[in-house]
Amino acid sequence: MRTNRGSTPTLEDWAHHLQTLGSRGRPVDGGQADFPSAWPPLWAVRPTHGLPPERGTSPPRGDGEVRLWRTLERASIGEACARLTENDLEVDLAASGPLWGRDQWDAIEVWTEAELCSLHALGRAMRVVPHLAPLIRQRMVQAIVWHLEHTQPDNATNRPWAAHIFFLHDVQNGVPEARLYAETLVHNAQAQGLADPVSRWVLADAGRELELWSAPASPDRG
Repeated sequence: MRTNRGSTPTLEDWAHHLQTLGSRGRPVDGGQADFPSAWPPLWAVRPTHGLPPERGTSPPRGDGEVRLWRTLERASIGEACARLTENDLEVDLAASGPLWGRDQWDAIEVWTEAELCSLHALGRAMRVVPHLAPLIRQRMVQAIVWHLEHTQPDNATNRPWAAHIFFLHDVQNGVPEARLYAETLVHNAQAQGLADPVSRWVLADAGRELELWSAPASPDRG
């Protein structure tokens, strides 16, 4: 993505671009409508063939990214965030490398998407759980560095989870490989025609998060 001036896109440029992409690609006949929510429904975090589970069912145990999003959504209500601990997140914030063990997922594509989905969630956690933000930031950097070395954006399933996280990593640390990773995630989603409502929500949410980071009073910005 380039600006009209041909210069390198700024945070504001990327925020606008991602939100614009998130508003495109209306569903085809029979497709799912968008979900107007600040939080993704659990079936969108871990879809089963792209369809919601039957009413009353829950995500299977072991889906760390699903539990992470659910925990953060619950913590965002009232004063619950102040009581949230590292154990509640179920992510070892003192560890390095990937967030989840590879053996917990059957396919590398599903595991990679779970990793990126969790990075996206941890980016939200920086705001929802500010007292854990320094530890979360450190853990995110460890995971980002590992994925830049060991995985490819197209290992996942073309849903651009955490694209903004990799873009921010380049802005904050001068790592062009992270920007390329982000650009590839977005390109892969665009190549699918943006007919998937989950991809549109992910893009729009990534744009909103970048918009918050680019604001003068961005929370825990560093």
